[in-house]
Amino acid sequence: MDNRICNLRLANKSQNAYNSKKRSTNTSGTVGVYFRKDTQKWVAVIRNNYKKIYLGNYKEKEAAIKARKEAEKIYMGEFAYEQGE
Repeated sequence: MDNRICNLRLANKSQNAYNSKKRSTNTSGTVGVYFRKDTQKWVAVIRNNYKKIYLGNYKEKEAAIKARKEAEKIYMGEFAYEQGE
């Protein structure tokens, strides 16, 4: 990796945390998407300015993932989490 100053982007602490890896306890495979056993639905959430924003409850995991990805584009922009990192 080339971590010279000219190759780095400016980011505050919150923006830098956006691109952190998913937790080892993540069962959905996507950051911000989890399954609620009591409702039998997938939930999509995102944090912005230290506030949790619920994106909805979904019967299908793919729909929850799509909602999360769209919200990432809106709230995180270039700092959005990229799968595979």
